[in-house]
Amino acid sequence: MVTFKELKKLVQKGVTEAQAAGKSEGYARRVFVQDLRTMLGITENEKGNPVIREGAVAPEMISIPHLAEAACGRDFVLEHFYGNGVDRLAILEAGAGMDPSVMANINTYSLAVGGLLDAKIIASFNNPAYISDRLVTVQPTTKNGEKQIGHTGIPQEPESRRPGHAHARALFGNHYIVTPELDEKALAIDITKEAARYDITGGDLLRQAGKIGDVLAYTREKTRLSLIIGGTNSYNYNGTAYNTYQTATPWINDQVNEFVDYSTLETSKKLFRRMTDPATSREIMVEGWQILCSPDREVTFDRVLNANEIRETTNTNTITIGGNPIKGKYEILSSQIAFNLMQAAAAAGGLALTETQANGYWLHGDFPKAVSWMEAEPLSTRQANASEYVMIDHGLISTHFASYCGVGAVIQPRYVVRNKKS
Repeated sequence: MVTFKELKKLVQKGVTEAQAAGKSEGYARRVFVQDLRTMLGITENEKGNPVIREGAVAPEMISIPHLAEAACGRDFVLEHFYGNGVDRLAILEAGAGMDPSVMANINTYSLAVGGLLDAKIIASFNNPAYISDRLVTVQPTTKNGEKQIGHTGIPQEPESRRPGHAHARALFGNHYIVTPELDEKALAIDITKEAARYDITGGDLLRQAGKIGDVLAYTREKTRLSLIIGGTNSYNYNGTAYNTYQTATPWINDQVNEFVDYSTLETSKKLFRRMTDPATSREIMVEGWQILCSPDREVTFDRVLNANEIRETTNTNTITIGGNPIKGKYEILSSQIAFNLMQAAAAAGGLALTETQANGYWLHGDFPKAVSWMEAEPLSTRQANASEYVMIDHGLISTHFASYCGVGAVIQPRYVVRNKKS
């Protein structure tokens, strides 16, 4: 647990820095809140998305009463949490005779509690059990659906250039894809006077915050995986909508090919060798180092693809033994959510398969080259404090909001092959 003494040191650090810089008390409190968020490990990754730094203090390790006392003093804790004397929040709501320094203290306390909730939301949202981040390319966007012109290759080859002559111009032609409109998902949690007063350890508040982060992440995961398995289809090329997986022209990336051994893998790779760019007719170079399978088949894929050696029997008496040249090269992924989506109804973004059929499906390819996540806003957390009229009128200390805005888009379906048992 983080002790009261440690929290008090954070407050004093802010005061010291403010005094050294000739700043106000409000500056000191902002430093305290920022240092608390640093203690909780709230930061951003290289893509600008909020994450929790490894080794950071868990929000459950900080007592809300200790936090309140560090920010507001012992009297506030006695009156607010234990009901001794006048409820100071009631004084605030009364409006008249309000001490500005008390309001500043309470706002600081509210922001500090908000840091705990933010940390829990972010940690739950970035649950490593959700795998879709490894299957999509995140593409920032400011457009609510867009036409990406010239997304395929340049349709002409370079020409020989004579001295003094102009370079041949690269023209994109009329080839384009259209991405879907953005979708914002949002949830909020209200911190009432009663919740803050009686949930002294913060357990219920943090659990609720964790559920918010998880629900948002789960919704995004289902959206992405539905697109990847072909439950929903967004590929729109030159104004024509296509299903992601096709069994005939203009491309073939859906076939009956039950996974058994290396020959099965070769059958899947054969389809990649036939993929060509629709604008240039050039070969599409697919490495195909990712495999998505059902959880029940993950061990089978790992046993076959990552075996230490390969034995090949060419006739009854001849067995060739050699090392496995592809050991460790394939990323084998499984998802219970994807498996359940395959069995879900089409209206729910599924494939309406039986459990046996779903177990026989496996997808193979370069998924991030096939699917993009058009992101207008990553996970964002915001807070409205009790100084606002509506918050006070409803007996709230603060409200914490969490949301993201994005949509999945199939950019080039030829980078993925869907195999199935039957």
